[in-house]
Amino acid sequence: DWSSDVCSSDLPDVAAVMRRAGNRQGALPFTLALRNGAVCATHLGELSDEALAAMQTQCMPVSP
Repeated sequence: DWSSDVCSSDLPDVAAVMRRAGNRQGALPFTLALRNGAVCATHLGELSDEALAAMQTQCMPVSP
C-alpha cells in the first residue's frame, strides 16, 4: 500500500513545485506537459479535449 510506504513529510511541498512549474497562483486544476524533462506547456483551469490536443501539439518535437 502506497500510503504506508510514503509519509507526507517525504513528499515535496506541492505548492512550491507548482510555483516553479509556472502556477504562480497555486490554483487547481493546473496541467503541465513535459518534453525531455522540461516544461513545454502549462494550463491553469479546466482543460478541454481541444486544449489538451493543442498542448500535445505544442510539445511535440520539431522535425528537422
